[in-house]
Amino acid sequence: MFVVSLAGYVIVNYLNINKLIVVKNLERYEETGRLDKNYLSTLSSDAIPTLIRYDNENIHQLLKEKASEMRSISDEWQFYNYLQVKAQRLLEKWNRSENE
Repeated sequence: MFVVSLAGYVIVNYLNINKLIVVKNLERYEETGRLDKNYLSTLSSDAIPTLIRYDNENIHQLLKEKASEMRSISDEWQFYNYLQVKAQRLLEKWNRSENE
């Protein structure tokens, strides 16, 4: 029982669920033309690389909002989160390339 629980815990933590949610949402968008932007905006910083990869006119505003949101996150060491820092850097790079 312990081994199964541990395996489940490891799988859930290392499987990027936010990426899977973004991909499935975009697949549904391609099929139906509907994109759940409200739900996508609630996802964590793990979703940012996938959103940038699939950037289109519907995701563009969402990325701008996420970039603004990420700028307001505290940079104190107690709040350090590697994935948030990575997402911030990706959004800054995306923003710079968009403005060029």
